[in-house]
Amino acid sequence: MSTRQTPRLFQWIGLGLCCLTAATTTSCQSSAPSVYTARAYEPDAKCLDDYTSVGLVDVGSLSAECDPACLEVGGTLYVSTVCPPLPDEATAVSPADSQPCVDALALYKADTTCGN
Repeated sequence: MSTRQTPRLFQWIGLGLCCLTAATTTSCQSSAPSVYTARAYEPDAKCLDDYTSVGLVDVGSLSAECDPACLEVGGTLYVSTVCPPLPDEATAVSPADSQPCVDALALYKADTTCGN
């Protein structure tokens, strides 16, 4: 191999490494779990707590622009505007089947936060 071909070989190796790095970075970012957040319903205080993490979902990113919905995690009712999918440990709760969900959604609509 001549000395003129050596720099070109290193250019191709460098380009290959850059492409490999970019592909690995992109694939890792799109498969990372996302944090699902929601507001806990406090029935005795008649308010909603601030947003908190309730679980992880395996999607690239989550939108928080869905209509408010109720979910239950570990016996606690939450309201969230984060779009599905729900975390594995969460169960969707329908307002048609749950008066506490109806109450929690009304508090969300009124922007009633605990401690305010």
